[in-house]
Amino acid sequence: MPSATQAQKFTLLSDHAFTPAGDPMHEATLEKLQKLLEKASNRDPDAFGMYIYNDFFGYALLDLVDKTLSTIHTTVQKKKWVESWQGLVALSEFFERCGEWTQVDDGERVEVTDNCYGAMLVTTIKGLDAQGNLNEETFQDLETSLRCMAGWSDCMHGLTGSKYNKVIKGFGKKIFGKRTTEERAVRNEQIRNAYAAFYGTLSEQDIKKKGYLKPRSAESMKKNGKDADEDEDDEDEEDEEDNDGDWFAKGKVSDIETESKAYKVPPVWKEYKAQLAGAPREPLRGPREWDLNKWSAAAKKQFSFDNLSDDGEDDFF
Repeated sequence: MPSATQAQKFTLLSDHAFTPAGDPMHEATLEKLQKLLEKASNRDPDAFGMYIYNDFFGYALLDLVDKTLSTIHTTVQKKKWVESWQGLVALSEFFERCGEWTQVDDGERVEVTDNCYGAMLVTTIKGLDAQGNLNEETFQDLETSLRCMAGWSDCMHGLTGSKYNKVIKGFGKKIFGKRTTEERAVRNEQIRNAYAAFYGTLSEQDIKKKGYLKPRSAESMKKNGKDADEDEDDEDEEDEEDNDGDWFAKGKVSDIETESKAYKVPPVWKEYKAQLAGAPREPLRGPREWDLNKWSAAAKKQFSFDNLSDDGEDDFF
């Protein structure tokens, strides 16, 4: 058996691409994520110099989450596990960047939304595993994706008490539990080198337009606080934790087989749709449209920061 240092060189699959942060991701997933982030930006009042009401952005994001979950639900029903996974990975990465929807004033809606996400996630992971597609030969970003999902599920466990984090970590333990620290370090270095080579082919215009980050060498990642700035220290600590596989350290392979109504999509989806039936689906103020690019100049002006009172209190309640 080859040693970690003799491991096969990492080569980006033809249907994968590098994210601006240098991580491999399936092209279909990356496209979904970029579209979600663009739509979210178009709904952010701060980006337009506006204040509408406290939960406007949170509910605008929830609208995106609802539509994405609906699309994923269709693929889950058809047992198109690869498509379901791509949608769920994009949504998970989106949650990390745009989690304001969890802070809206309708706590029940937040809880059932996360329950729906968790049920479809567990069902999809098990579906992929049964197909033999839950591996890095199919998804080169598998560990990165599961780590992201585990982190999110831990946060939601603290907020809503959900428990699907156990299943995710169980699969992490099953798939990556035997990967040594050395093997993980070698793979991560190979990915960094592949990204560095890719970065070297980019024009300055592409780098600026798409926001690609400059590659960091293995040496720079080993710098301590005396030689690196504070940001690098924080990133290094995260990398060290990731290299040790800490994200699934408390996982148990036996948790994969846990049966729970919370993981059954039909009843969870029914509860989710019932909750949505009584929830507002349009903004409470302004035009009946979440996308602020579609608001007229006059409508935007009404909620401009310039129209806030001098004492900082809003005039819209």
